[in-house]
Amino acid sequence: MRIGYRYMLKEVATTLSQDNITFGELSRRLNLGTKELKDLLESMEHEGDIESTCMSSPPATTSCAGCGMGHACSGSNLGIGKTYRLTEKGRKVCCE
Repeated sequence: MRIGYRYMLKEVATTLSQDNITFGELSRRLNLGTKELKDLLESMEHEGDIESTCMSSPPATTSCAGCGMGHACSGSNLGIGKTYRLTEKGRKVCCE
């Protein structure tokens, strides 16, 4: 596991669980640039520790298909309707 990865995963999870915050606010709270945060979230999602959904998608759905906000957050863009949450694997990493 990369040095600091678990720490950042815990920080992201803690921050996201406290509030429904914007991407910019999360970037500010974690003291990361927006590109750094985008890369970090994509890496965490690739590792299976977090998952992204659209706010109006069912919880088990990771696709924006059918979402009214799909045009705003499709692909790897961090858009208005995209939300992140810890997966079961991510919870285990945080508790190690």
